Amino acid sequence: MEKLVRIKSVGALQTFQSQSQETVTKVAVVMTDGLDTFEGEAYDKLAISIAQSQLDFNAIYHAQVQMAVREWTNQQTGQVNRANSIRILKLAAV
Repeated sequence: MEKLVRIKSVGALQTFQSQSQETVTKVAVVMTDGLDTFEGEAYDKLAISIAQSQLDFNAIYHAQVQMAVREWTNQQTGQVNRANSIRILKLAAV
């Protein structure tokens, strides 16, 4: 999905080990298109670029994101849980 958005906030850069023991870097970005507000995550090089940039919170950005529903079952209760995830693929000033 592609949207024109304004950046509302950028979280701290985080680094962690994936299940395959690779080092992963991510940053959370809260964006709005004027109607909806949502949080997306950028990973690795894009995450570092966003975290190090001086983003203008008044500017309009072109965001390309991938949205998915993640589903898992609680092992103790058997309850099925779902969560939306939004991955930022590209973010560029207009």
